[in-house]
Amino acid sequence: APSNVTSSDYNMITGVTSSMEYRKAGAEQWTRVPEGAMSLSGLEAGVYEVRTAAVGKYLASDFIEVTVEDIPVYTITYETYGGTINGDYATEYTYGEGATLPTDVTRPMYHFRGWSDSDKAFNKVTEIPADASGDKTFYAWWETATYTVTFHANNGTDEEAQVVSGIVGTYNLPGCSFTAPEGNFFNGWATEDGKVIDSLYVDEDTDLYATWKPATYLIDWMVRGWDADGTDAGYVQTSVVYGEAITAPEMTWVKKGYLFSGWEDVPATMPADNIVIYGEFIKNF
Repeated sequence: APSNVTSSDYNMITGVTSSMEYRKAGAEQWTRVPEGAMSLSGLEAGVYEVRTAAVGKYLASDFIEVTVEDIPVYTITYETYGGTINGDYATEYTYGEGATLPTDVTRPMYHFRGWSDSDKAFNKVTEIPADASGDKTFYAWWETATYTVTFHANNGTDEEAQVVSGIVGTYNLPGCSFTAPEGNFFNGWATEDGKVIDSLYVDEDTDLYATWKPATYLIDWMVRGWDADGTDAGYVQTSVVYGEAITAPEMTWVKKGYLFSGWEDVPATMPADNIVIYGEFIKNF
């Protein structure tokens, strides 16, 4: 019977020579070992019989049995502690090949530090080496994330954005320190889609934009010398939004022997301030 024949590696028989032949236990046909070969690889798992082949008047020797094992495949388990592994990732590995651990791992309000082979200490692991064996468990390690909120003037006169760092979770929105555009007042902070918000929960870097609303100003319409002593009299007070057209009120007062001369110097649109506009009655000769 042959000597030194063994299965020293997975799916392989070593120590053979070209004077030998082999077959899987239970098979009828024998297969000759190729010329010059010292091993047989790529074999299915199972029991094989190996013997020295018959040559001339010499009969084949007794066979020996060699057990061939498959290359083992092991399980990979990930403990994410509430995180999510995104995309495709290895859940098992083959001996001799190893595996690379996933890196796209997320968890709200946390940064992923990496995988460890211990849940007690952070021993960073990025891959399973080819010569590793056995099932593996890896533990995600996290650190609390903080984010930035950037406030944009959005046409305010101070165009430099203001950045607040180190924020996470519920954030109380501040007042606005930007100077409003002329004739406007601050109307709240808005997200990128234009929605004005009154509260903010921060779990990512966020941009907020100042929103502005045209202010309303007052016009006092005054009549000169209306009273008997010659003092001015207030006719009516109206309010107009900044930038909108000014419509003069119709004069309904009547003064015997006088005609209303009209309102003086009426602006086309409302300025960014309260104003007084005068009119007067003149003698009708």
